[in-house]
Amino acid sequence: MCNSERSIFATDPKTHLSWFRPGSLEPLYRYELFGILFGLAAFNGITLPVSFPLAFYTKLMGLPISPSLLDLDWPDVSKGFRQLLDYDGDVETDWAMDHNFVIETNGLYLSLDMMHYEWTDEFEAKAVVHDVRHDKSLITKPDATQFSWPAPVTKENRLAYTHRYTEWMLDYSIRPQFYAFAKGFYRVVDLRATRLLSPANFKRLVEGHSNVTAAQLQQHVTYEGGYSSDSPHIQWFWEILQQYSEEKLRKLLEFVTASKRVPASGSAGLRFVIIALDDENGALPCSATCFGHLNLPRYESKEIMTEKLDIALEHSIGFGQA
Repeated sequence: MCNSERSIFATDPKTHLSWFRPGSLEPLYRYELFGILFGLAAFNGITLPVSFPLAFYTKLMGLPISPSLLDLDWPDVSKGFRQLLDYDGDVETDWAMDHNFVIETNGLYLSLDMMHYEWTDEFEAKAVVHDVRHDKSLITKPDATQFSWPAPVTKENRLAYTHRYTEWMLDYSIRPQFYAFAKGFYRVVDLRATRLLSPANFKRLVEGHSNVTAAQLQQHVTYEGGYSSDSPHIQWFWEILQQYSEEKLRKLLEFVTASKRVPASGSAGLRFVIIALDDENGALPCSATCFGHLNLPRYESKEIMTEKLDIALEHSIGFGQA
């Protein structure tokens, strides 16, 4: 969904956050379908392995957008805006910017004059329910000529430019894709339910917490098959995990639960069960992610357990395949 060239979302290599692809040629039903799946996961409290900016959840709740949403999730754009607004020299000459909005899509760079077009409510997006904003059609302004040059950015209009650019970046350029997604999402989730949360809490509910510690996992894990918290093999297991980096702990969590994140309710919301296996030392640990089960053989030594866990995590072996 987010990583390939034909994915419906683009992922920023710096922030690792995903956003809609402007001008995507992917059919809108794919966005609607993903919205349905997204809504089902949110409705059932399933943590998703996605990373969306706060603006994504703000828009999905039907709340207004502003340049302040760029500060955390698009730091380079936000920094450029601050430098532009604080500049004391001749903005028009020194910055040499105009009101173009550039879209990179399908191997092409398209420049759209943000002052050349306007949005009209002539066509209503019947698919979008509740009070999510109505769809608008992009039309040429009546007073715009076919070959007019984009208006330059000046000291007088630079603040308006930052607001207009934000609107194009977070709304106009991805509006068809967003409305298709919202249509699917609100087939499952009532908008009024999301309004009980802040955008930050909505994000946390869907994506969970990225911070993982061995102590968190140990506090809420359960044991089956003859293991207990006092078993030597379990004590080895937690000693090994104490040496893991946070990234490796997230990999273990994904190995067992199919998600690198802790649910919004905290580690208490995890189902993490360690089950004893009487296999020989040659067997690797394996998992059943649907149930949060880690099948851990009774190895002869801590060193063997360390080696086997490393192999299993490196190759992401799960679902009983080890």
